[in-house]
Amino acid sequence: TGFSHHMRYVLPAFPFVFIWISKAARAFDLRHRGTAVFATMAFAWSVASSLSVFPHNLAYFNELAGGPANGHAHLLDSNIDWGQDLFFLKRWLDVHPEARPIGLAYFGSYPPEFAGILATQVPQLPGTHHHHDAATQEAEGPRPGWYAVSVNLLHGHIMGGWRVLPDYTYFLRLEPVAMAGYSIYIYHVTREEADRVRRELGLPELGDER
Repeated sequence: TGFSHHMRYVLPAFPFVFIWISKAARAFDLRHRGTAVFATMAFAWSVASSLSVFPHNLAYFNELAGGPANGHAHLLDSNIDWGQDLFFLKRWLDVHPEARPIGLAYFGSYPPEFAGILATQVPQLPGTHHHHDAATQEAEGPRPGWYAVSVNLLHGHIMGGWRVLPDYTYFLRLEPVAMAGYSIYIYHVTREEADRVRRELGLPELGDER
């Protein structure tokens, strides 16, 4: 639909929906066994589903939406990614020292170094620069390495009508190897994968590097 953020615009409908759905309680009073069993199971499912993603409650989406791992296909912005998983990324890095140094494109205001993360910049698409010469295309764009990208930046999230720069959307052509919470995707880009994506984007392949 193109509507990807500010779930609060839907909130005024909630009280009316709650009143309407409360009619399910009448099933117990009227001994409508089938409806009562269904309502009980739906309530239990809702509670269990919500608790199952703890402590990642901000990124919660129910199973009909594909769960929190697929929530970004429906909503972005503060509905899933508000910089809350930075410390989960630090935990992941502590367990995977082979991923250092890691490039980080983080959607948040808390400095990564305060969380103990020393990160490098993530290569961006050359189109986000004012100069588009061959040297710029060679130096940037997809490159081998370890990267962590916030899901808002992964989708080129729009803020206030302006696309967030720089552009990291080329990571959508790659498969993440892990996630920190449900808002930071972790990639290990090989030379072959980098060249494949560069070809798909019409960029020159990487030259021989020592």
